[in-house]
Amino acid sequence: KAPNFPDPTADRGHHRFTYSVMVHHGCWRAAGVDAHAEQLNHPLVGIAAAPDFTESLIWAGLSAEERAALVGAVLDSGLVDLVDLELFNGAAYLDPLMERARARGVRVILSFHDFQATPDSEAMLGTIGAMVAQGCDVAKIACMPRTREDVLRLLEVTSRARDLYPAVPLCTMSMGGLGALTRVAGFLFGSDMAFAVGQVVSAPGQIPIAAARALAKGLLG
Repeated sequence: KAPNFPDPTADRGHHRFTYSVMVHHGCWRAAGVDAHAEQLNHPLVGIAAAPDFTESLIWAGLSAEERAALVGAVLDSGLVDLVDLELFNGAAYLDPLMERARARGVRVILSFHDFQATPDSEAMLGTIGAMVAQGCDVAKIACMPRTREDVLRLLEVTSRARDLYPAVPLCTMSMGGLGALTRVAGFLFGSDMAFAVGQVVSAPGQIPIAAARALAKGLLG
């Protein structure tokens, strides 16, 4: 029980719990129970982004049908716990994959990325609403700020979305160095999740995970 970290209001609102039973022989340390618990708390996320998300992705240049087949194969593998799908693909693309994911116990993150700018506040809030309407398990937006005000607007939208959709986990980020604050302090405004660097940076502004944890803990005193 951690009543103050990472969320100072952790004892309030809606909560989700995941239970796992691990049968083992002998000492729990020797059986690696702690490692399995760490894996349970940090599930593997499969990211199925837009073709222009980054040129390095293996599906760059693939058709929507080819990308859907690739995502479907990943879902069928049983090796992922969550899948990250871009909202812009539309219901015709998303509905079958989301149904397939749920049939396999995989939760769905619906995402919106803008690597050029930060949309106006109502547009961002509307995008989150569209993700909720589509049936996401997690709603995620990541935008590139051009000004300090863009960062503040994203945090304000996060706070409003938290009030509007209290049962839906949120993941909101302002990218680049200007938006780094949102990656370590977003939880103060209602964001439930952020991305940090494990080994390789996958988006501008990401912070090494050890530093992100330390900064977040420091904000809570």
